[in-house]
Amino acid sequence: MSDSRPHNGYVLEASKLPKTPIISLSKVSFDKATFDLQIAQNDFTESGLVLSELSNSVPNRSPTRYPLVLMLDEILDPGNLGAIIRSAYFLGCSALLVTERNCAPLSPTCLKSSVGASEYLPILAHVTPPRLIEASKAAGWKFFAAAPRPAKYASSRYIGMEHGLVRSALENGPVVLLMGGEGEGLRESIKKMCDKCISITAAPDVDRGVDSLNVSVAAGVLMQALLGNMATTAGSKAADKEAVVEDIKSESGSVATEAKAAAVKEVAAVEEVAVGESTGAMESMEEETAEAEAEAVDPTEPAKST
Repeated sequence: MSDSRPHNGYVLEASKLPKTPIISLSKVSFDKATFDLQIAQNDFTESGLVLSELSNSVPNRSPTRYPLVLMLDEILDPGNLGAIIRSAYFLGCSALLVTERNCAPLSPTCLKSSVGASEYLPILAHVTPPRLIEASKAAGWKFFAAAPRPAKYASSRYIGMEHGLVRSALENGPVVLLMGGEGEGLRESIKKMCDKCISITAAPDVDRGVDSLNVSVAAGVLMQALLGNMATTAGSKAADKEAVVEDIKSESGSVATEAKAAAVKEVAAVEEVAVGESTGAMESMEEETAEAEAEAVDPTEPAKST
């Protein structure tokens, strides 16, 4: 981080941030929890790695969907690289894949721009993009290239970020999103190997002089298009489930309250009937007693006078 210079009076000896050298991406596990790698036979990253000790699998950030890997080609600005790493980790990308010989290194500027995300996001490296794309596609991976739609002709290979294929991509299989360099974008030879090219739709009143986005911003927008819909859907389903549970509880409470009120009314009615019957019985007994006393007095006996 201090570019090999003393920092605040301290000198820290630390190893380089490792990049796993691979030949291609391999199959995703049945439960979508991990995906495999085909490790390279030599360490072209020159990081002093022992290849036999490297793990050949990477955990998927969210097992509820297939993994998304962000692949970078010819990203030269270390600040852009660091910002992309930060966005990729924040949005839920499972790994970052860089072309070793034509991308910016993991320099102090890059690591500072990543704000610590480079320590958490697995970083993979390769040297031959066509070979990697071909082998990874054979293992079931889909490749989406970030590229604007050509103005001269329409093609089914070019789709907008709001297209249904983008929204449902991670429901159907693992995806690699490719981002090209700051100047010319992705190379034409690489775009031709991809399954689809995704474009970001600009506002209708945008001037022709502002025809694109910074690569780190574009990467964040496209990753959100692929990952955000899954998160929103899961969140909405969870919210709907909680709402249903609350409705059931509320209805159960209402039913219980109504049942309790009905029971109270029934008890009150029974008590009222019981009190009425008791009052009637007492009145009947008083009448019978009065009649009995009247019968006990002899009507023929003259009344005594004083």
